[in-house]
Amino acid sequence: MARIKSNTKIENGKVVFSKEVLDYFESIRTEENSEWINKYFEILSDVSNIDSDKYRVHHIIPCFVFKDETHKNRQETEPLANKIKGNKIRLSVGNHIKAHNCLWKIFNNWDSKMAVQKLCKMEKIEDLTEDDINKIGEIIQECSKINQSEEEKKLVKKLWSEKNKDKLKRQWKEWQINNRDRIKANKMKRKEIISKNLKEWGNNHKEERKIYNAKRAKRPCYDPIKNNICSYMALKQRKQHHEEEYKNVNLKDCVIPNELVEFVFILFNCFYP
Repeated sequence: MARIKSNTKIENGKVVFSKEVLDYFESIRTEENSEWINKYFEILSDVSNIDSDKYRVHHIIPCFVFKDETHKNRQETEPLANKIKGNKIRLSVGNHIKAHNCLWKIFNNWDSKMAVQKLCKMEKIEDLTEDDINKIGEIIQECSKINQSEEEKKLVKKLWSEKNKDKLKRQWKEWQINNRDRIKANKMKRKEIISKNLKEWGNNHKEERKIYNAKRAKRPCYDPIKNNICSYMALKQRKQHHEEEYKNVNLKDCVIPNELVEFVFILFNCFYP
């Protein structure tokens, strides 16, 4: 598939935005998003975009703006976004991420948020500040260099993580404190799901459980008190009837591994009870 080309006008090394693009953003400008629209056009006007070795072609008016009942996905909305004069611009990899962060702040919808998450290669971005996203953009910009190996990419990410370790740890703790009830509710929900699944499995595999329990009861164990071999069930009963004498005996530790069963029986010259 041919790569989309920029159709934004460049004069004397500067970007010249089309009237359609400028009119659209003026039509949606409010007090809340005005600052982010200004930042957005500053990023689009950055001269480093023109000379960047690694770049992305970006829709200034995003594709999701054209979504409706007829045009529901990117394959359908992209051609409409391409028809706007001067709507495709060349951005450096880092500025591409910054631009999408601005779009998220301007539109504050699911599509704009998902675009930032995908570009940042992160599952959650709600707790990230503008500086954090800019740093991620810088890292991905470094990692996108033509001759950079996978080892060098990992090293760049590792250095950033180590440099911001305390900050990330602090943000994680703050998030846990602010979402304590949510975390607790999720844990309870997971326990309920696991319990329900185990119960359903038990009901659907009664015969298998019966066979397993029978085999488990006959597994050979070493009785450290009487110094002999007996079945798991026999040792369990001894522990129940002589609690004081067997209080330090752990049943799991007394089970003889399958690979040692034959050797132990030969050694003690005895058989399964």
